[in-house]
Amino acid sequence: MHQPTESSILEIAKNFVLHTSQHVFLTGRAGTGKTTFLRFVKENTAKNFAILAPTGVAAINAGGVTIHSFFQLPFGSFIPVQARGFSAISNVTFDRSALLSNLRLNKQKRRLIEELELLVIDEVSMVRADLLDAMDHILRHIRRKPELPFGGVQMLFIGDLFQLPPVVKDEEWAIMNPYYRSLFFFDAVVMSQAYCVTIELDKIYRQSDQRFIELLNHVRNNMVTEEDFLLLQKHYDPDFRPDPEEGYIILTSHNFKADKINQEALRRLQNEPHQYLGNLSGDFNENALPVDKELMLKVGTQIMFIKNDKGENRRYYNGKIGTISRIHGEDINIKFPNDPEELKLEKETWKNIRYQYNELADTIEEQVLGSYTQYPIRLAWAVTIHKSQGLTFERAIVDAGQSFAPGQVYVALSRLTSLSGLVLASPITSAAIHTEHRITDFINNKTSTEALIPILKEAQQHYLTNKLFAAFNWDRLLLYYKEHFDNYGSIRLPHHAESLKWCIDMIDEIVVLKDFSDKFLHELNWLLAPQNHENFQRLFERVQSATSYFIKAITDKLIAPWQIHFDETKIKTKTKKYLKSLQPLYTLLLRKKQQMEQATILAEGLATGKNIHHLLEHFQNTHKNIPAVLLYQEAPSSLKINADTKENKPAPVTKLKPESTKTISLKMFLEGKDIASIAAARNLALSTIEGHLLNFISSGEVLLNQLVSPEKEMVIRAAINKAPNEKSGVIREITGEACSFTEIKAVMAQVEAEKQETKREVEKTEL
Repeated sequence: MHQPTESSILEIAKNFVLHTSQHVFLTGRAGTGKTTFLRFVKENTAKNFAILAPTGVAAINAGGVTIHSFFQLPFGSFIPVQARGFSAISNVTFDRSALLSNLRLNKQKRRLIEELELLVIDEVSMVRADLLDAMDHILRHIRRKPELPFGGVQMLFIGDLFQLPPVVKDEEWAIMNPYYRSLFFFDAVVMSQAYCVTIELDKIYRQSDQRFIELLNHVRNNMVTEEDFLLLQKHYDPDFRPDPEEGYIILTSHNFKADKINQEALRRLQNEPHQYLGNLSGDFNENALPVDKELMLKVGTQIMFIKNDKGENRRYYNGKIGTISRIHGEDINIKFPNDPEELKLEKETWKNIRYQYNELADTIEEQVLGSYTQYPIRLAWAVTIHKSQGLTFERAIVDAGQSFAPGQVYVALSRLTSLSGLVLASPITSAAIHTEHRITDFINNKTSTEALIPILKEAQQHYLTNKLFAAFNWDRLLLYYKEHFDNYGSIRLPHHAESLKWCIDMIDEIVVLKDFSDKFLHELNWLLAPQNHENFQRLFERVQSATSYFIKAITDKLIAPWQIHFDETKIKTKTKKYLKSLQPLYTLLLRKKQQMEQATILAEGLATGKNIHHLLEHFQNTHKNIPAVLLYQEAPSSLKINADTKENKPAPVTKLKPESTKTISLKMFLEGKDIASIAAARNLALSTIEGHLLNFISSGEVLLNQLVSPEKEMVIRAAINKAPNEKSGVIREITGEACSFTEIKAVMAQVEAEKQETKREVEKTEL
């Protein structure tokens, strides 16, 4: 049988994630390209996705958020049973009932979870089984799909189980032991219900020495031979003292050991010390800083990079060792071993984000909450084995004594590019090499690479079929319009009865179309049955006929009435908030129309025998970022930019000189760039960009929820009510440091704009 190449394995993995709804566990030894794959998915998927990680640092490095913050999970142990006689969350355990009864997710977060299609969990080796079960329970509940694992969301797990394991205390394990075989993620209850393909990346980009790769495999799989021990023994040299020019780093077991070695080595350098402070902006957890806030550097300091070079030449990578050769203020030069050319060190910016659902664009977006800027280096005479995970070294001295934890031998050895750069300061015994049998059992039972191909084809067929069914499913559209109807009781409109009637009429039309569509779904189910796969021509004819009918109905009976209602409403007073609530409903109509058009293309592709992979690629390309384009192309004049008819006079905007610095920042912000990116592109401080955007709160060009979370808005509004005429400094004293000055000023600007709007309405009434 043909043995798949590494490139074909990568393609299989990409197709599973991009073009199926199949759960995937992507694994591989250190240096096989897992991080690169994650970056590819993030840049190429058309699905609504989020990236989560078990720790703050891992989340920052992955470009995502922590699992606990995303789901608002309590800390403690989750027991996967319905109820155990209590409903409150203790400081030790919580069950399903307690989890849901204490769930505090606002409407925006619930909508975000409802719209998820793909959830990526990075560094999954550290994710406990009970944490995964808690996530699963919330997803099923919020998405109203209790019968589906993870509520129907596709899961992509990324990590190496042979690296650092999940942490559990003895007293916690005593409570959870009756429910779990182990606390590795694959022993979660949900994983016994969710079929997950395991794809292992085999090609080692870090090592090329075949004997070393073989040794690492043996360590990884509890198969170390006498010959392997003899080979390691040859590298044991407790008296080794490296030449400073060679760039050796010591891998040790504890933080205090690494810190002591680094500080003593720095102190011995006779050169002048220079301190560099990292810059925190906005909301950024100081406990999750990827690099020290205070860097003390001297000429001669041995450093290592903690990020890959973004430039074209890629002169450094995560873990590369160098020496500071020159310091002049902010100008720092790095010299690498055996490289005559020096590198000018530049600062990097890490972002703290949160995910939000943009109803108008029908997409999940990242919102930057804060950022941290610092040089991407740390002192590198020594580092702990824990912190070395994910790094690459050419030369290292491994000094862990007898304190190796399971997996640490493999982590330490696999950091190196070759055996020639390895020195053991303490011997490695057979007792120190131990891999959990549950891990080896799980990996040994994974699906073979050859068997993945037919599984992929079936999963793609299933995914395509589901896309066809989704086109004729009106549940989501009906749900959103009913939710809009439910909101009429909480809004005051001068034309309340007219608006209410319009909404009822829209719902009635959707129900009629849904009834027709439900009948067609039964026919579609028969047309897609296995016995009909030989002849898809009939499928294409029926889908083409159905979509032609529904597209016309959507245009005439839903989009046109929506446009009329919007245009009639916009000329009336006190309707700004209501008009904003209508716009997502319009996006949903366009999305449904788009789904119908895509269904025709998919059915035609099946009828003409097109490759399913190519069909799904086409689907992804047409689906990605379509709503915003459709809104501009098809929206009524009232939604278009710069529409300036008398009937659609735009809201007054802040008058600025052409291309003023504030206008430039606003344009970049409206183009979709986050504040950190704008600051970097314009070489300005984050606080400056934030100040620019505050000017556009009152005009409505920048929305308050783009700068301030609903939770913080409530806190700040309460503080303003307590001290209505005070400045931001007094408000900050009331709110505490949880709210930034920018957030406070943004809410104050919004409150002032609301006061002015009320004043204008009163004046109109008096006239």
